[in-house]
Amino acid sequence: KDSSLFWRFEMFLRKTETKLGIYLFGTGACSAVRRDLFIDLEPIDDIDFTTPLDVVIQGYKCIHLESAIAYDIYPDTPKKEFSARVRMTSKNLIGTIRRWGIIGIVKHPVYSLVLLAHKILRWFFPFIFLIHLSLSLTLTELAPLSMVVNILGVVFLLFALFYELSNQRYSKLSYFYNFTMVNIAFMMGIWKVITGNVQSFYKPINKVK
Repeated sequence: KDSSLFWRFEMFLRKTETKLGIYLFGTGACSAVRRDLFIDLEPIDDIDFTTPLDVVIQGYKCIHLESAIAYDIYPDTPKKEFSARVRMTSKNLIGTIRRWGIIGIVKHPVYSLVLLAHKILRWFFPFIFLIHLSLSLTLTELAPLSMVVNILGVVFLLFALFYELSNQRYSKLSYFYNFTMVNIAFMMGIWKVITGNVQSFYKPINKVK
């Protein structure tokens, strides 16, 4: 249920961005690119993220086809999902830095805003929250909104911790747990980029039966 909620929102974004002519991503389950637009990839690159950036930089567009039918195998354990999120975040972030960089920002400011809103802010959200929490605690007078955000954030983390430690898996609390786990994975993925430890080769988390 958690994954379906995420993918419904993700598909909505992709359809909307395609209609607006600002779609910048792809999907590993099903993707195609013109031969003359394809640029060789390094082992740390992901074709479903890096190649769309290359296509747009060369002056062409990416589209999301609703009629294309594809499927992927979603991680069947929290540990596998966590590993997948760490890997995807690190590879996609390093791909953004290497292939988009300053040139992409200057040449394609609208696409850069899409990249920022759709991906980068999502990856850096846990750092933004922790910085906000730290700065708020150092202020003598907390703004009401900042206090509410901090309280909700702490309560959110407590629910996630309770779900992890509880013998009885309360389904409603799984949303808190999964959201927290994903954001920790984002942080670890970014740390891998900072430390130069981005994974090149990996084994699929699940095998097709």
